Amino acid sequence: MSKVVLEQSHGGEDFSYDQDSTSSTDTEEYLDLADLNDFMDCNTAPFWQTDKQKVIESLIENCCDNTSFTEVCFSRGGLMNDALRKKVWPVIAQSNGILERSSSEKIKHHHYYNQVVLDVKRILKRFPPGINESIQADLQIKVTELIIGVLIANEGLHYYQGFHDIAITLLLVLGEEKSYSVLCQLSKSHFQLFMGPDMEPTMEILNLVYALVRNENHDLYNYLMRSELGTIFCLPWVITWFGHVLNDYDTVTRLFDVFIVSHPWTSMYLSAVVVLHRASDIFLTPCEMPLLHQMLSNVPDNLPFDTLLTETAKLMISYPPDVMEKTIREMHAEKIKEEDEERKRKMEQRKAILQGKQKKASVQRWTPWPGLRTFKSPTVKVFALSVSVATVAFIYNYVRPNLEIF
Repeated sequence: MSKVVLEQSHGGEDFSYDQDSTSSTDTEEYLDLADLNDFMDCNTAPFWQTDKQKVIESLIENCCDNTSFTEVCFSRGGLMNDALRKKVWPVIAQSNGILERSSSEKIKHHHYYNQVVLDVKRILKRFPPGINESIQADLQIKVTELIIGVLIANEGLHYYQGFHDIAITLLLVLGEEKSYSVLCQLSKSHFQLFMGPDMEPTMEILNLVYALVRNENHDLYNYLMRSELGTIFCLPWVITWFGHVLNDYDTVTRLFDVFIVSHPWTSMYLSAVVVLHRASDIFLTPCEMPLLHQMLSNVPDNLPFDTLLTETAKLMISYPPDVMEKTIREMHAEKIKEEDEERKRKMEQRKAILQGKQKKASVQRWTPWPGLRTFKSPTVKVFALSVSVATVAFIYNYVRPNLEIF
């Protein structure tokens, strides 16, 4: 299996693959050190953390399944640190161990290659602070390899902008080999809906956020609907698992603990909980789409996510995904109907305007005095028309009788 390394040109813009190169040892050492540094020392960590850490380690030793880890992932602190995540994520993702990687030639000639390279260039903010530029460049290489490799292994899936935010988080926590097998599995389960040929199914399923808000806070739902906000504001939350909108690495990985172990729609349930949690801020914002979109798009890093995840779990029990699926279809059908009616209304308006213009043009063609059509003032037009009528009457009554008719 050949390693694939992406080399950056001196200009900092172009990237190319070198089939004979190997990945940076510095980067591998960095990923290993990150795991060791994040592992909590039992002598310094608070009691609840050391106690929970022992529980997680016991579950790992006993090869427990997803059900056993679900409560741990949802509870305070999630899986605690990246050393434990490196052991647990492959288990709860139900990945199939080490998979064969694609060759550099396949990666380089993949039709999504150029788009992925461009997107990966923009993920510098996702890297932990303090790492040097060479390691950053090598991590970008590895993210590109990871994404294209997954797409090659799953030919029916399509890349979407935001998938690179998922990939970088998995790479930083798991390293190259494990992140590849885990992302391959998640792409077929949790992200399959988002990786179709178009985003229509994604936009339809986002109605779940509004359905949940309506069930919990009808006044808030009406306020958002009145603003015609739509669901674009929460699209990055859902398809990147909040990785694109949150700056704190620990918060992002803590959310991944929950999203990996639970239902694929969990990120949408959390999105609804975030909207409900910020209800007071929403009501203080004018009911205008641009202002509300701007406010909601900026997700504060200091939100109480442990509490919000607890509320998310309760919401999923109150409104299970299989029950909400019917509601989503009904909301989408209603939305399509409203859009069709609005489209017909606008067409009727345009038709009426066009007919009015045609009628006006017909009247203008039969105006006795051609110069009358150039006048814009209604008063002037009335005066000119009166003069025209008087002139015709004068000719008919006084001039015409005196004319000789041959």
